[in-house]
Amino acid sequence: MKMIIVVISLIILTSVLYGCKRKNKNITFTAVINKIGENNLIVTTDSDIGFDKADVKLINDNNINPNLSVGQIIEIEIEALPLITDGNIAQVIAVNIKAKAGSYKKISPDVAKKMMDGKVVIVDVRSQSEYNTGYIKNALLIPDNNIKELASKKLPDMNATILVYCRSGNRSKKAAKSLVEMGYQNVYDFGGINSWNEKLVTPK
Repeated sequence: MKMIIVVISLIILTSVLYGCKRKNKNITFTAVINKIGENNLIVTTDSDIGFDKADVKLINDNNINPNLSVGQIIEIEIEALPLITDGNIAQVIAVNIKAKAGSYKKISPDVAKKMMDGKVVIVDVRSQSEYNTGYIKNALLIPDNNIKELASKKLPDMNATILVYCRSGNRSKKAAKSLVEMGYQNVYDFGGINSWNEKLVTPK
């Protein structure tokens, strides 16, 4: 009798799992590219997917799109969440990898510094009081909680190269996303002023 119950239970469980497998849709999440290999990417996830970093390979070991670049935000489509991790890095097999439409780029402070030699708009999204303690030369103050209301007036050129920073990197990420959603085409987030090694300007 017990054997019959076990067999029936296994049949029911198998049916449920099979049904779930057929009904499940692929999972898509966003991530920022940290490193590009010939057939893999090292990324930091940009969504609540259950892991922070991943080593991503395309299914069947296909080569990575050569048009992708470090700092770019991408969408990764997978069939199931990874079960095996190497340290803190999840091993992910992707069905598809594509650039996220209208996305900003995450860059380092060093890269931002080099870009400042050209024509750019530097946006400080901290509060007024934080700004008054010191800011990056030529930075325009637009607090992140007011960026949607002030951007059109203070940032009239939608095609300008915009470099965004805050204190630690959280608000700059949020502000960069908001600017992209408003239609700005060339937005770069270089994180927090805490990582800035150059001299700051202090208001007189």
